[in-house]
Amino acid sequence: MLVEIAVGFGTGALLQWVRRGPSLVQKPIGYAVWRFEGLERLPPEFLRKLAVELLAIGVDPNAALSVMKHESNFKPDAKNEQVVDGKKRLIAAGLIQWINSTAKSYGTNLDALLKMDAMGQLPFVIAYWQTMAKTFPSMRGRWTPEQALRAVFFPSSVGKPVDHVIGNKDAVPKDDSDAELKKAKFIRLIWEQNKGLDENHDGKITAGEVDDSAKKIYAKAKTREPLKI
Repeated sequence: MLVEIAVGFGTGALLQWVRRGPSLVQKPIGYAVWRFEGLERLPPEFLRKLAVELLAIGVDPNAALSVMKHESNFKPDAKNEQVVDGKKRLIAAGLIQWINSTAKSYGTNLDALLKMDAMGQLPFVIAYWQTMAKTFPSMRGRWTPEQALRAVFFPSSVGKPVDHVIGNKDAVPKDDSDAELKKAKFIRLIWEQNKGLDENHDGKITAGEVDDSAKKIYAKAKTREPLKI
């Protein structure tokens, strides 16, 4: 689930690109993608355009597909609803499980995303990875499924040690300032909304536990015959 965004793409240029949409790649390009279960939900044109755009910016398309498998099982109408403050709320939606604040920074929202099919969401997915490529230039050609999942789950954890704490059930502020109170609340919320990632049930979610979740997703896909697109 997208819980934070690291902004590296000029907002005006990004929104213009998203609204215009990427031109499609109709002919096969000969690239091999891992055969994830559920991948058939995405049309060939989606896979080709995703691969062409991401390879151009040094992002491994298979890493990005691994994230989509993890977050939505390739279902564009996937949504995460949770009870917050006693009310059922839509927390995240779409192929990479956007949260509303991040979606709005790309000129859309969760309700609009849920009305889109995979092709409709494709420009937003590509734009997000363009942002990540610009934000983390040192990762060019080095995006593994683990780092890609971190980039979608919590971008500031990209490249951090495996023991880096992302969510903490018992996070407390360092002082009484509003900034520290909000930070502690946010870290607690990350754990609460994603506690399934807390493998050892210690009340914390580490970068390493996010990595382990990514490995479970792509390991099985890599045992199958790749799909040429």
